[in-house]
Amino acid sequence: MSRPKFEQDNQAVHFLEQTPHPENRLLPSAQRDALGRAKMAARVRLTDLDYEGFERAQAALGQAFARSGLGRFLPIRRKRQLSIRSATASHHMGTTRMSDDPKRGVVDRDARVHGTPNLYIASSSVFPTGSCLDPTLTIAAMALRLAEHVATRFR
Repeated sequence: MSRPKFEQDNQAVHFLEQTPHPENRLLPSAQRDALGRAKMAARVRLTDLDYEGFERAQAALGQAFARSGLGRFLPIRRKRQLSIRSATASHHMGTTRMSDDPKRGVVDRDARVHGTPNLYIASSSVFPTGSCLDPTLTIAAMALRLAEHVATRFR
């Protein structure tokens, strides 16, 4: 049975927060940049918790559409129907995770690399998890906090 043309031509886009997954990572790829350096490739997998959150969001969206009388929302029913298209909307985070425990993170609460007294990282890579939204303001706030910390520490 074919779907009506409107349903074929209109799709919902969902932005979701991914839960930390130890197998998600950035790796050097076989491709090279203009300087001959390896380009990075993202290996991203969604967890069951990610899918559950996505399904809850779809249910809430469906209820909102039903209440509004503006239309209906046809949810994706199976995991394999969900495709990840993150080329323009993803912000890879957590690759140099922040933690007080050096075994669980790369930097401490002041964004200082564990075991290296004068090396800091000001990047969304220190976030233990990312939100569903752009991290720019949080990165800026973290950079200001780090600048104050470094200025105080090295006076």
